Amino acid sequence: MKKLTIFQQVMILIVVSLLLFSSLIFGFFSYATRLQLQKNQVTAMFTTTNSIVKTVKSIFSLNNEAARSQENYLRSLPDVIASDIFIVYFDPQRAANISSGKTGKIHPEINYNDTINYCLRENHGYSESEISEIIWKIKTTVNNLLVNGSNYSFDINLNSHNKSGNEYVCTASSFNVNRRSDKTHLRGAVFLVKSKTLIRSNLLVLNLSLLIGVSLTLLLMIIPILLLVTRLIKPLVKTRDVALAMQKGDFTQRADENAPAEIGDLAKSVNKLSYNLNLTLSSLHFEKNRLQQLLNNLAEGVLAYDASLLLTHQNQAMLTLFKPYLLEEHRWPDKGRAVNWPQALSLEKEFKQALLTGEAASYKRSYGKMIVAIDIYALSNEFNNIVGVLASFRDITEQEEREQTQKDYVANVSHELRTPLTAIRALIEPLCDGIVDNEEDKLRYYHIILDETMRLSRLINQILTLSRLQAKKEKIALEDFSAAELLLTVKSKMLQLAKEKDIELQIPELPDYQPEAADKEQELYNPDELKDFDLHNYLNHDVLIQANFDYLEQLLIILLDNAMKHTPAGGKVQIVVSRGTGCIVISVVDNGEGIAADQQKYVFERFYKIDSSREQTRGNGLGLSIAKQIVESLGGKIWLTSRLHRGSCFSFSVKEGAEESAE
Repeated sequence: MKKLTIFQQVMILIVVSLLLFSSLIFGFFSYATRLQLQKNQVTAMFTTTNSIVKTVKSIFSLNNEAARSQENYLRSLPDVIASDIFIVYFDPQRAANISSGKTGKIHPEINYNDTINYCLRENHGYSESEISEIIWKIKTTVNNLLVNGSNYSFDINLNSHNKSGNEYVCTASSFNVNRRSDKTHLRGAVFLVKSKTLIRSNLLVLNLSLLIGVSLTLLLMIIPILLLVTRLIKPLVKTRDVALAMQKGDFTQRADENAPAEIGDLAKSVNKLSYNLNLTLSSLHFEKNRLQQLLNNLAEGVLAYDASLLLTHQNQAMLTLFKPYLLEEHRWPDKGRAVNWPQALSLEKEFKQALLTGEAASYKRSYGKMIVAIDIYALSNEFNNIVGVLASFRDITEQEEREQTQKDYVANVSHELRTPLTAIRALIEPLCDGIVDNEEDKLRYYHIILDETMRLSRLINQILTLSRLQAKKEKIALEDFSAAELLLTVKSKMLQLAKEKDIELQIPELPDYQPEAADKEQELYNPDELKDFDLHNYLNHDVLIQANFDYLEQLLIILLDNAMKHTPAGGKVQIVVSRGTGCIVISVVDNGEGIAADQQKYVFERFYKIDSSREQTRGNGLGLSIAKQIVESLGGKIWLTSRLHRGSCFSFSVKEGAEESAE
């Protein structure tokens, strides 16, 4: 059931009070009015009775014509006064003779009612028996009237009929008349009979008027009371609304401080409380946002749990860090549910241990391909009681890989350096010991030592070049040069090596652009041979390249040398120039054995060799790594497309020069 508002309660209390007050006033005045009305009605009836007595006396005193007029008046009077008139008169001289010689004294037991006349209302409603009973009642009271005085009143109750409407009030007044016509003396009385129902009807009208007056007064009082209560309640309602707004977090609402008395003081207190709470919550909200911002900006994942291992804080980095792993392991919860991190990461034991001992602990765990460093701390309150646990998660996969790479790099460099040094030492020792005395053998040893020394020099130069490119300490100067010039230079240096290996080296000679021959297709490439490597948009004319000539020459030599190493005798290696999106793409394509898909992602790593067991593969695994660093230093990209047993295609992009020789 809905609770009533204070305004409704006050209005109900006031209305009930007014109704109770009005009922009491109405009841009191109704009772008092009823008594007074009955008294006033009897008094009025006495006045009317005395007036009728005068009329009756005039009837007996006047001549016949005047008396007849008065009699007509008397007959019409009952309807006017709503009462019935009964007149009793007799000869007092006869009464005196009957009273045993007591002349002039009326004996109470003698029936003096020689004559009785009555005038009734037109709609009197009496039956013959009721009229007879009324007359009988009058006759029984006439003696008391004559003995006790000239005025007398009494009630008439027609009990024989048991009707509530047969109750009457009767007033009587006696009179004496000396008749001049016959010089006789008459004595009599006038009885005025009025139904109590008529009296009560007058009382009902009066009570109804009183009720209407009280009701109108009540309604008129409710209007100003309603206005007054509304004026008093309105500040309270406003204060209530402010309190409800505070409950919902809205501290901008203000109560009316101009309200009278205690309500105004209450409004001031609520406004002050709202202001202070707003400041406090704003400060807390600011601190919370700052803390949350710090947590969200941390690269490390952070979790905070209370003493019951219920999650209290979690930053976005935690979800970013572990979502791929949880999805892969099918541990990611359904929508709307939170991650149970201790269970998902198998750290329940470690969290409980931190809560029990209060000691910090560090762990290193692997989750899929990711290695994570975990630090768990116990949280204490001001009483040094453990109230929670905090854990941080840091992805150290790259760091571990870097450390492992450094270890592998040192091991590979050491291995690559040890091989030529071991060979040189193995050749020098026999020479020093004089074991080799044949000049031809000595000359052969000297050539081998020279080759190993050159190999060692190349290795050191490659390591230095790679380190310099990775450190980006050397600023590369860019220039515009002709692609045909670059290809011609590379061809002159690599053609002899290709002949020695019995490999067909196809490097196109790009002609200058000629508008009149633009529609003529020059067959520099065989599309069927290149369809496996998604090459298209071949350039059949020269074009300007914006790069560093020496570095780009070194890059092409590395790629051509690598292609020749993995292409058997009788194979083919070619350079393809095509146009990419806003750049020039140069590709080195061979039809050798190709590279397996699982090895392709490692080809640009340092010291990685595709097949070190093959005799012709005498490289140290740094060439492609240097090539990648050169391309990235020039602002381009390098990628590999290979089909096993069908060949490989190394492509890289370079910027196109500002002016083109052909278009």
